[in-house]
Amino acid sequence: MLLIVAYPTIDETKAAAARGNPRAIAEMPNVERIETFQRRLEREQLKDAAQLPDIEGDRLEFVWDFESDGEANARNTVISVDGRVIWTEPAIWEGADRFVAVKAILKEKYGLRFASFTPTDGSYLYLYGDMVGHGDVATD
Repeated sequence: MLLIVAYPTIDETKAAAARGNPRAIAEMPNVERIETFQRRLEREQLKDAAQLPDIEGDRLEFVWDFESDGEANARNTVISVDGRVIWTEPAIWEGADRFVAVKAILKEKYGLRFASFTPTDGSYLYLYGDMVGHGDVATD
């Protein structure tokens, strides 16, 4: 490794913009977009097993999917079982860690009835991003 480039944080960009830095000022729409997404994520993200519905069945096979209406703010992860959507939250680019966290919450809620958690082919790009082909997340 020859060089590590540390990009400015949101707070550093805001401070530089407040001082009149033209590059930082030009980045402010991106900063606002990121902050809007972070607020939405905090508001809509699954945090606790109690948020999930009660579901009938002895063997629950969950599916992780991705949907988008083409707008940057409308990309969602959709969790379903037997074709029934049980949770939707903002999708995270390269969200493999989020997949693992959601799987743990599903296992906590549904216990021994949890059989599997499988990403759809349509979710792979957003789930793995640039990491596609570097290994899969465990699905059961």
